[in-house]
Amino acid sequence: MSAAADLQGPAEYSAVWAILAIAGVVGVVTYYVAVLWWTRTRRTPTPTRPEIAPARGARRRHLRELDAVARRVRDGQISARQGHQEISATVRSFAQTMNGLPASSMTLSTLRDAGPRPLTDLVELLYAPAFAGDEADAAECFDQVLSQARQVVTSWS
Repeated sequence: MSAAADLQGPAEYSAVWAILAIAGVVGVVTYYVAVLWWTRTRRTPTPTRPEIAPARGARRRHLRELDAVARRVRDGQISARQGHQEISATVRSFAQTMNGLPASSMTLSTLRDAGPRPLTDLVELLYAPAFAGDEADAAECFDQVLSQARQVVTSWS
């Protein structure tokens, strides 16, 4: 027998197998890309401080509120301790109006970290008389605290 009769040409495979192989490779690559995409660490945008334009007349309005607190303390309508608390609320409201600092809801320690120094010093000065039970101490330093509060409001830039 001749050798040529025993040899056969290469077998022809269907094109479907080549398409399936390519589709399999594309599927595996797509799977890994999708998994990496959905499980990536996303950057959260850092919140920016809102640019709040100072309200017209805010300085005058808050100075009038401080004058009203002083008048009510001197007339005996409220105690000096309550006056200290109202001064604190007024100055914190002013800080929030002027530059968007949420001072009304900040503790003294967070205010030390984020707030301007004059405001922090004033709130620190207000803490003892506002929360201590001794009305005499609160009445004794009321004028000094009121003067410093007015200075913070008038010198705010």
